Amino acid sequence: MTGNSPNPFQLKLLRSYPNVQHMSIDPDDPVAVERDVATGRTGDTLFDFLWIEMKEAATDKEEALRLLERAMEDIQAVRDAIEADPSLDASAATTEEEDGDDPTP
Repeated sequence: MTGNSPNPFQLKLLRSYPNVQHMSIDPDDPVAVERDVATGRTGDTLFDFLWIEMKEAATDKEEALRLLERAMEDIQAVRDAIEADPSLDASAATTEEEDGDDPTP
């Protein structure tokens, strides 16, 4: 596909993304979705990110899978860092704020 026409991976994203029906896009008009992503009007930055990543894959399934795997690893690394940081625990932050202590290291 050329120009602003979505590739097969973008179309699969459009058909499989959870709650796409609640986004401010028309899932039946992939060319309009391309415009909405480009102008930041989808209302879902994760969808936008995945749309752009799948665009990079073009027609290469292995590349699409590699891009998705890398994104999942990056998200997992951030999740792990947040989970491991006790200063980000809501109850610890509330207790420290009540004591007058600054919860930031």
